[in-house]
Amino acid sequence: MTSSELAGIAIEAMRLQNAYARAIDTRDWDLFRTLFTPDVVAEYPGMPFSGMAHWLEFFVPFHDDCTWIQHAMA
Repeated sequence: MTSSELAGIAIEAMRLQNAYARAIDTRDWDLFRTLFTPDVVAEYPGMPFSGMAHWLEFFVPFHDDCTWIQHAMA
């Protein structure tokens, strides 16, 4: 793999990470859905979620109740 290809992968990873943080902090669940495939598997300790709909059943109410943000918005 070339350094240019590696740089492209790194940039895409940063873009996804920033979009994830932005989606959570702004409660933009439509954006959040675009960051994963519909068949995503999310695993929390003792709480596995299979599929976007199943994950968001837990994820959205939890985050909507949060009054803080975790990520710097630049």
